Amino acid sequence: MCIALDKSYLPDEDIQLFLADKFQEIKSIHPLRAYIPLEWPLPDVLEQLIKKSSGQFIYASTVINYVTSIRHKPTDRLDIILGIRPPQKDLPFAELDTLYTHIFTSVEDIEHVLAILSVIFFSHPLLHHSPSLVQIEKFLSLRTGDVELYLVDLSSLMSIGLDQEVHILHASLTDFFMDPTRSKELWINPPTRHTVFARRCLQSLQFTGQQDQSSPIILIINPE
Repeated sequence: MCIALDKSYLPDEDIQLFLADKFQEIKSIHPLRAYIPLEWPLPDVLEQLIKKSSGQFIYASTVINYVTSIRHKPTDRLDIILGIRPPQKDLPFAELDTLYTHIFTSVEDIEHVLAILSVIFFSHPLLHHSPSLVQIEKFLSLRTGDVELYLVDLSSLMSIGLDQEVHILHASLTDFFMDPTRSKELWINPPTRHTVFARRCLQSLQFTGQQDQSSPIILIINPE
């Protein structure tokens, strides 16, 4: 069976209806429903989950499957999803992580893919947009067309727009790569990547004698 993971599969409106219906069902039939507040979950929490879903069903379904557990309070399980409470023995996104891991371990050149993703994740927010193909290729010393080549097997998770920018289709993908307990050997280590990028920036400045305005601006900071 082929599963579409982009926004064409399920729009935000359907995700909202699905989550609202399932949360109402939990409040109606869960064995521990007496401990669930009437206003749970709050509207801003629901909006946060919709945003993280990025228009795809699998994230929302994973959240509901985890929260529905009859052996736990639904409110506690949702707090784990939101990062308010640490997870117990079972991980909330195990199913989603397995899917992401399978997809990325199947690509031909994972090191280049991780480098490209790192540039996208850590690009300076003042850019107000994703770095372009040309910027990424120039920064990583790649040949023209290399970024598209390395990302050819990941069309379900990211796309290249008419603006020639790489767009991540899933908000949850960043969370996956930033958490070593989830991504494991695929983990994008922020301090390590920032160090590598800082060296590249210095080398570029030393070579040109001035900052090239066409190069991507990289956020070089130590994460909190």
